[in-house]
Amino acid sequence: MRLYYKSYQNKCIKLFFCQRVIGSFYCDEIGDSFYMRLDHSNLCYDGTWLFYLPINITLIVLWVFGKCQIIDMMSSVLVLTLIRLTPGVCGVDVDSSGVPLLFWVILFRKRSRGVSDMLLLIQDPSQDQLKESLLLKMRLDIIDRGQVLDEEKLQIFEEDLLVQYLRDRNLNEPSTVAQVGFIYHSYNTSFWWFEVWDLGRKLLLNCVVSLLAKAGANRICCGLVVLLVYLSVMLFYKPYRERSDSALAGVTHIQLFITLFCGLILKMGSLYLEESVVWLVTYTAIVTSLGTLIYAAFSILNEKVTGVKMAKRRCREGHRRAIAAQVRKLWRKAFGYALAEVYLRNSDAGLMSLLVMIELARRGKWQREMELLNAQVELTSAVNPMETAEEPDSIVSASQIAVIEDDPATPDKIDATEESVRDQESGQTG
Repeated sequence: MRLYYKSYQNKCIKLFFCQRVIGSFYCDEIGDSFYMRLDHSNLCYDGTWLFYLPINITLIVLWVFGKCQIIDMMSSVLVLTLIRLTPGVCGVDVDSSGVPLLFWVILFRKRSRGVSDMLLLIQDPSQDQLKESLLLKMRLDIIDRGQVLDEEKLQIFEEDLLVQYLRDRNLNEPSTVAQVGFIYHSYNTSFWWFEVWDLGRKLLLNCVVSLLAKAGANRICCGLVVLLVYLSVMLFYKPYRERSDSALAGVTHIQLFITLFCGLILKMGSLYLEESVVWLVTYTAIVTSLGTLIYAAFSILNEKVTGVKMAKRRCREGHRRAIAAQVRKLWRKAFGYALAEVYLRNSDAGLMSLLVMIELARRGKWQREMELLNAQVELTSAVNPMETAEEPDSIVSASQIAVIEDDPATPDKIDATEESVRDQESGQTG
């Protein structure tokens, strides 16, 4: 997905104002009143803030946890009204402002499409053949994934396993992959929900933690807890299809954990740490960040080069398999031909082998085809050619017609010819 991000970029929903919406609830206590952190000229819990409170709540429901792109476009109009209340733009990661609930609903509907109807259909006794076909495909899918095929378990949990197979098949359909594959295609099929989990982690780090934890040290501690939980789940389940993706995600989150931990040290001991320790912690965060960037660039380039090599290797292996299959086919035919010759020459050869039977059947088929071809040739040669050409004397060319028309004696010849014809007809009548 990292290599084809540009092609999927126009399909992603980018909600840039997620942190802005939640940031309207950031209030600092100054004296006896609370003021908005983004704009200290506005009081919290009073006046303008209460006027925009319904809009903020609507945006939190429809935008942060929105359910469709239409709602997002409608709510974008409401976001613009917050500019007057909260001037300036707070930076926020594009992916962290995603809508986890939206992605989960889309994937759940795509995954469950037609499964219940198929289960009702195969319960019909007349659809036993369809049911057997689905069960066979399910068994082959279990074997392809490298799992142990337990017949007792299959019989007990047959329906549950079949439902799981149908749902996974829906996610692997080309149309579904083309529509929403950018959400889950980097993960194993059983972890289709992991992108939603990742988006929830980003939402917590960028928005919710900042809202709930007021002090800087408390925010860092909450962020460390969120990262630790997420990293534990990711390393335990290993949801990515490619090992390079798992390694890059692990290194990235470990570096983020180190950065937050260094920030916590600097935050808690800013007044007591020596300058050398401060420089050491600072450079540790910088060096780990640079190392992670270098590793990410190397990983992407290596994945690209490895992908090209793997494609060439698959092409060569396919060519070799095709040649090997053709050689085996020719060898089998040659071996059958030799066995047939031995069998025909030796009357005491015994029972006929399968290869001999196939060779004799091939010869009989070839002989019948040759007899049919010879019969068609004989039938074609026995038919007389059609006489399409007329007698030479009866053919009059265009030049002869012109000469006849130009000859002045032609009318006399025509009259003489007509008189002779009438005389012959009268003689026959008499």
